[in-house]
Amino acid sequence: MSATNAASLAFYNETDELGLLGCCLKGNLAIVSDIAAAVPLDLLTNTEIHDSYEIALTLLADNVRPSKEAMQRAWPLRYRDRPIPVSMWDTALNTTPNAINWDFYRQGLADTQRRRTIRDTALKIAEDVSDTTKPVTQTMAKMEAVISENTRTRSVTATSRDVLKRHAEQMEQACERRRKGLLSGIPTGIQRLDKLTDGLQFGEMAIIAARPSIGKTALGLNFAREAALSAGIPVLFVTAEMSNEALMRRLIADVGTIPLGALKSGNLSGSERKRYALAQDTIANAPIHFQNVIGNASVSEVVASIRAAVRKHKVKLVVVDYLQKLRADGKHEKKTYEVAEVSGALKACAVSTGVAMVALAQVNRNSEDRRPGTGDAAPLRCPALCDLAESGQIERDADLVGLLHRDRSDPKVKPRLIIAKQRDGECGPVPLDFKGEFQRFTDAAPDIHAEDTEP
Repeated sequence: MSATNAASLAFYNETDELGLLGCCLKGNLAIVSDIAAAVPLDLLTNTEIHDSYEIALTLLADNVRPSKEAMQRAWPLRYRDRPIPVSMWDTALNTTPNAINWDFYRQGLADTQRRRTIRDTALKIAEDVSDTTKPVTQTMAKMEAVISENTRTRSVTATSRDVLKRHAEQMEQACERRRKGLLSGIPTGIQRLDKLTDGLQFGEMAIIAARPSIGKTALGLNFAREAALSAGIPVLFVTAEMSNEALMRRLIADVGTIPLGALKSGNLSGSERKRYALAQDTIANAPIHFQNVIGNASVSEVVASIRAAVRKHKVKLVVVDYLQKLRADGKHEKKTYEVAEVSGALKACAVSTGVAMVALAQVNRNSEDRRPGTGDAAPLRCPALCDLAESGQIERDADLVGLLHRDRSDPKVKPRLIIAKQRDGECGPVPLDFKGEFQRFTDAAPDIHAEDTEP
């Protein structure tokens, strides 16, 4: 066989097309219903097989098994004077040993379709890359998207019976996890938050929003540290604001319990030097990766790097610091539209790659208003969903929104992470303690009242 013929056959799979049609002709109504739910018409490229399958679907809709005899009666009603492809149907029947094997043929057809998709996209990419007016990063992002799209399982329409079966399996797994004390998502290290959310969920996007210098980067690093160092889960931290070295300094302060100021000045005591060496060793052996995108990085570049990290390092948690710092690919009249594009791209990336995505975000200045009271003596009001800066689309895209609140003017007021939105769970406040010198958030210690200490 010549190389040209072999290349052509890679994009046309007559054997599996005939096999699938044979399963329709041999199978009972239940099997044909399963085939119809899982195999779209566009998987079939041979005209006669395509049209025959369409006839089979029409008969199924009338609750008629698409036997050879039923197909012969139905063909003229749809295609009139076109010859009935009886010999082709006989070939399909003879080459199909058992209708129950239909999913084997479906997988072969799906792979062939993916080959066609990759080929067509590769031709388009080759055309784009030769056009010097188009940014190379945009072409690379398109290539990464195609690779990611074609390495994940395609979704198909499912029957209620199939969905109930998968739900029962998931419930069994959830009960088993509960017995072992495990979460369905990635642990954050904050017990009250994990109890409320069951961890950071895979394939979802969580937004952690706050004003500057409140601690959202510290909280994002805390999540990364707990996942990578305590649970051994590969993490990617994407920073559009701080250098990798500055993030590492904060991480060492947290892991080694070393004051951040001492790390900045280099003025470490003897015990701190020992903890510094231990922290270095611990972090060096942890599956945590950093991606610095400071400098007007586009969201397509960020998404491409995330997909590459998922394939290369098996990353399961991505923290992006922060959302409004990323640039949209297109030109927009308003910042609101640009942020909406970035938010949508990050959410789509989380869904397509299956990672747990944590995107840090800014809230607007209105959240720093004082509560009605006596001027500066009144406490700060808590931020709300409407305070998310630049775009309400962030709120719509997010599966979970946590609003970090901390009154820096009153250290006696405990910080809180307010879960303002959660698609599959309750909302409410999570009280926290913040140790600023170590850049570490923890569960708030319970308040001890005088009456609690009386005998």
